[in-house]
Amino acid sequence: MDTTGTYTLTSSSSTNMNTHGYLYNDPFDPRNPSVNLIQENDDGAENVQFKLTATLQAAVPYVLVVTSHNPGYTGPYSVAVAGLGNAQMTSIDPLSQTTTSRLDSFSSESLENIF
Repeated sequence: MDTTGTYTLTSSSSTNMNTHGYLYNDPFDPRNPSVNLIQENDDGAENVQFKLTATLQAAVPYVLVVTSHNPGYTGPYSVAVAGLGNAQMTSIDPLSQTTTSRLDSFSSESLENIF
């Protein structure tokens, strides 16, 4: 985030895939998912999508983990960020370790349940 303030992160899926979002202070440790957890949400937005609202600090890295509610379910999704400033989002594929950057929103070809 380039400005400190309240931000809302909302998922969207054209297939109405039930998404679940977890927002962390950096770093995220998949072996201990309760450490650094700021907030989580399952169905806070319409059509079984997550919606997270939190006060975030400028220039502080955060980690958003997105997964499907049902194990093994995958599909396309996007994440929109709304707030006072701009958000730089970088996607990290946990399998290939490749990254993709977007400003204010992120879309993915598929979503895999990592928990």
